[in-house]
Amino acid sequence: MGNLSEKFDFREAVIAVKNGEFLYISETAAKLIPNIETMKPENIFPPQLLNHQSKSIVGEADIEGIHAVVNVSPLDDCSIYSIIAPCAEENANTANLLSGVSTEYKNMLSVLKMASGLLLPYIENIGNPRYSRYTAMIYHSYYNMLRLTNNLSDLGCILHEDMPLVRSSFDIVSACSDLVDSVQHLISDTEVKLLFKSNEESLLIYADRVKLDKLLLNLLANSLSNTRHGDILTLSVVSAGDRFIIAVSDSGGGIPEGIMSTAWKRYSTPKTLAETEAGVGLGLTIVRNIARLHNGSAVLESRPGEGTTVTVSLPIEKPETTDFRTSVVDYESYDMQQLLTELSGVISYEKYTTQYMD
Repeated sequence: MGNLSEKFDFREAVIAVKNGEFLYISETAAKLIPNIETMKPENIFPPQLLNHQSKSIVGEADIEGIHAVVNVSPLDDCSIYSIIAPCAEENANTANLLSGVSTEYKNMLSVLKMASGLLLPYIENIGNPRYSRYTAMIYHSYYNMLRLTNNLSDLGCILHEDMPLVRSSFDIVSACSDLVDSVQHLISDTEVKLLFKSNEESLLIYADRVKLDKLLLNLLANSLSNTRHGDILTLSVVSAGDRFIIAVSDSGGGIPEGIMSTAWKRYSTPKTLAETEAGVGLGLTIVRNIARLHNGSAVLESRPGEGTTVTVSLPIEKPETTDFRTSVVDYESYDMQQLLTELSGVISYEKYTTQYMD
């Protein structure tokens, strides 16, 4: 096991598995899981983390009453499971910081948006294409900052465990199909082909539409940030018994193993802010927690050079009451402002003209 010690920091809870048996158990893992020596890997990890087919995976598991993130990495002929458990005190301190920072940013962004809106009519009257381009760049930056600020605010609510669900009944197949059409229009200049697949013509679910919209847009933005001209990105919805599965797959370059191991670590420090928002930071953390709020789970799979897939499994909930008002399908098309915000990190500033924003 000497080569393992050179590759991993065993201050974390780390377990090595080979042929369905424990090959190595770190001291931290032994403290986290009492009597682990008498267990089997399937007693600790869910099937989707055991059947990874030599891919790097980031998923979740309930371990000794703790909902933890689990990184799975193939190494030679074994699999390395790194368990990351949240710290309650650290969560509370970080949540307070994020709430304060996001509130300050929102106040400043409100002033920026108001001032820009007042200037816009004068710039349009001048009719100078260069000034119009500068205005589009300002709005692009505004929406980019708004997206980051909203994500910080959402993460603060998640850590405070103060993010209630506002459920309604809607057709998830129609919602996803509509989203693909809208996003394809915005990314037409990238030559990335966006596909939608489903084994159902319609599928009525009872969930928080706003939060699932955010989950879907974060998944698409993450994949788009890793695709190149001519790549294919697929959003699929599949029903499976009492659950439905949303998957976003791309044919991009995949996530490097060095980044993959920290994909859902809330507090990992990226080299740049752009790296965080490109798909290994706040977006995936929010996806994971929105899935958890709906009693679901999320798994990230990637292999360098072959693309990345994020799979979200959610229960098909039913309204708690048969009251007519709760059973009405609440379906609305995607708002362009929402798309311009959530996709601001992956679409060009040319989309932030009055043609789209009006």
